[in-house]
Amino acid sequence: MQKEKLQSELAYLKNLSPEKKRLMGNSQAIQNTMNQVYKVAATSASILLTGETGAGKEFIAKIIHDLSDRRNQPFITIDCTTIPENLIESELFGHEKGSFTSASSLQKGKFESASKGTVFLDEIGELSLHLQKKLLRVLQENTITRVGGNKEISIDIRVIAATNRNLDEMVANKSFRQDLYYRLNVVNIKVPPLRARKTDIITLAEYFLQKFCSEYKKCPQNYSNESVDAMLAYDWPGNVRELIHRVQRAVIMSTSSEINSADLELDDELTEPPVPEAQSEQSILEKLESATAQLVDDCIQKTNNTNLFSSIVQPGVKAAIEYSLWQADQNKSHAAWLLGIERRQLSRLKLKYNDAPENDTPHSKAYMKIIQEILDWRNQFSRKSRELSNLVIAMESFTAKAVFARLNSNISKTAAALGLTPERTKKLLKV
Repeated sequence: MQKEKLQSELAYLKNLSPEKKRLMGNSQAIQNTMNQVYKVAATSASILLTGETGAGKEFIAKIIHDLSDRRNQPFITIDCTTIPENLIESELFGHEKGSFTSASSLQKGKFESASKGTVFLDEIGELSLHLQKKLLRVLQENTITRVGGNKEISIDIRVIAATNRNLDEMVANKSFRQDLYYRLNVVNIKVPPLRARKTDIITLAEYFLQKFCSEYKKCPQNYSNESVDAMLAYDWPGNVRELIHRVQRAVIMSTSSEINSADLELDDELTEPPVPEAQSEQSILEKLESATAQLVDDCIQKTNNTNLFSSIVQPGVKAAIEYSLWQADQNKSHAAWLLGIERRQLSRLKLKYNDAPENDTPHSKAYMKIIQEILDWRNQFSRKSRELSNLVIAMESFTAKAVFARLNSNISKTAAALGLTPERTKKLLKV
């Protein structure tokens, strides 16, 4: 029986490129995942991939496709977070000529284009209830109807969906359809986080080092013993995606033939332990408030009490948005949740503060680290401090309070120093 299993796995692996075989790794955690993949790849069953952001769910989906009988047919990825709500039906199902103002020609949708192949629905938890209903019908009937049309078109697709959210909870609170959940979750495959694949970390790091050295035409580089120890000691909250980004940045910035932990920017990460879940709301508030007060002192000396809001809050919010989007793998809904704001507000603030000036005062780095610490804590434990629910408001409020205290509680002077109206200043101070 064991011999038959091994022969079956070897037969599957022949269909994978050497690159994908290397990227899979050999840890027990990924082998457990691959054992499930081998069992389901040749079937037509729908699969739900679950796991943290950046863990490699799309990579596993592509392996399933490559090991299936559909390997020579299209593999089409649909990111449910990036297609505008008003265009998503047209993107998925296509449209007839003249069905709406800009529909100048007939357009096949992604489902129709993927017929005979595989559709990968990434971040399925972000799909609206309206589109969940339409998707359910497609999966039940194996047909689609283009926007503006009335003809049913037969399709033959295999669906692999992925999410980093808890769909059981979403079903319970009625934000995700139970019938669609059962339809997608025929087989659930959990993709392990990188911290559970310690023996794969260096293998992956070596692969990406060679890749980026070649891409950027850099001389072959290697890792110092110190950087290897640092990579193995680090917890990798951003998973494989974070590893890729750190190695890419190190190759670009390094001027020697050896990559060390400083090049990977792991020194600070390892000397400052992660925020424990048990940390109280009050301690988080005190950290942010103290860091804000120090930054206000820096900026008062530098700017002579002018435009403090744009000097402190704007670059802080810009950095927080960028970091939350990085944590959320560019998933705007999750990034907005981390910040404690609405998704549409995230888009508005991102545009508004895109050109915000950098703050290079002595305490700016420490301030940014506290912001990142809060977002890391939220992302790791899926919790938010009640008083810090809206991180943007907290940043604005702490800045106003610190300036107010240094200007002898004078509203007019505080408003002038911040560059805000007295009414807005009073609102932030809650006076």
